[in-house]
Amino acid sequence: MNNNVAEHVLVVGAGTTGISAFIELVEHHAAERIDIVDPGLPGLGMAFANTREELLCNTPAESMSLLAHDPDDFLNYLRERGIDASPNDCVPRVYVSQYTTQRYSEYCEKAQKKNIKNAYIADRVATVEKIGANRYLATLESGRTLNASHILICHGYGKPMVPEILGEHIGSPSLSITPYPEQKLIDSLKPNSSVLVLGTRLSAIDAALLLAKHGHGVTMASPSGEIPAVRTRAPDLTGKVDVNLKQIDFNGDRCHVELLREINRTLKQMGAPRLSKQICRSTNTIERLRAEIALAKQDSIHWQDILLAFLLQGNDMLARDMSCIPPKSLKKCLRMSTRYLSAIPVSNAEKMLHFLEQKQVNIIGAAPTNIVRDDQWLVAWGQADDEQRFDAIISAAGYTRPTLHMDEEKLTISPEYKGESREPKVSEELRICFPGEENPEKIWLVGVASYLRAPLVNGVFQATRQSEIVRRQLMQCC
Repeated sequence: MNNNVAEHVLVVGAGTTGISAFIELVEHHAAERIDIVDPGLPGLGMAFANTREELLCNTPAESMSLLAHDPDDFLNYLRERGIDASPNDCVPRVYVSQYTTQRYSEYCEKAQKKNIKNAYIADRVATVEKIGANRYLATLESGRTLNASHILICHGYGKPMVPEILGEHIGSPSLSITPYPEQKLIDSLKPNSSVLVLGTRLSAIDAALLLAKHGHGVTMASPSGEIPAVRTRAPDLTGKVDVNLKQIDFNGDRCHVELLREINRTLKQMGAPRLSKQICRSTNTIERLRAEIALAKQDSIHWQDILLAFLLQGNDMLARDMSCIPPKSLKKCLRMSTRYLSAIPVSNAEKMLHFLEQKQVNIIGAAPTNIVRDDQWLVAWGQADDEQRFDAIISAAGYTRPTLHMDEEKLTISPEYKGESREPKVSEELRICFPGEENPEKIWLVGVASYLRAPLVNGVFQATRQSEIVRRQLMQCC
């Protein structure tokens, strides 16, 4: 084995994060053998396994490259296909899955030319245990085992989150616990159906726009009734935005106020108006959406230019010291910023505004208190006379984070784990630590899977950045 080259790397997960990690390893010949384990096809992870071009990315094309050494790679791919996309365009998500699949195929060929052995195994990793110095045994759900020297855990979000009130109805033919796959959803509905979508975030927006386009009447519902903000371009990816989260007292009750003050300081430094001038506080959904679309078209929403800088610095701080931002404070700050972190492209916002104005989509700021199924769905909202009937219900409440469990002997990745365990300790370098071991293992968490130490990773750009950092660490400790 060559110096600084791993003997056998196992990549867990083949969504955009897993394929980005594979590309990074091949590009720098960081391993003699690279195996990927995922039950699905490469590139068809939870985020991009779509087929209809109506479903858009909520982040611009400029930030979607899987190649850390070539930030323009996704844009170049689109242009090679004759798609005239600008850096700030939010393109159909199906383009990302096609791009990921193509780049994976190309880097398999590169691996072959570099004499890097590689295999794609259609299965799931259930457990990982240490079997000696720098050796790990991964047991797959099929019972097969793999012996590896290094492991990158890159799997994304888990199962759909289903509101408890729907629990007894799971399996009903007119209940979908996720809007995806979207074609199956469309095919399951009779014409002009009345549909309740539980949720008002990104997957709920997808469902509402798709259903309304096909002539269905849609009611979206969540406790807040808030839909995401509107964005027009990618955040600054150069790292030149000057933010300073370290001066905020996250142990205090007013940390969210201090965060707002730092946001306004950063905006002022950029010559931009205060945040209050860039948002609309109306409680009327249509008024707020109309105003935010207007602000976006006037290029008056500069918060989108600084958002990533705050995320990256927050992740770096947490990676060094998880106690620097207590969970309560982190939750408070995220609650204040969630609708901006999940902002939708202005094109989708305009479609949503149209359907709201036409009353084809309605939004309720409440959660159902009772749901009964007869020939239709009878949904109560808290008042005795406040009931509605629907032909179908779709849960679009989001997805669970990947679950990791640690006991004295092994790391369990399966979301079906029922035993007693604890979350694993994760080092600043995003490496798993086994109980009783002095040093972290050669097992890294990348992308969404790194939430135990980097809870603010939510984009392809960040996962690609992590893949590069982890690859360097891997080569240093071979």
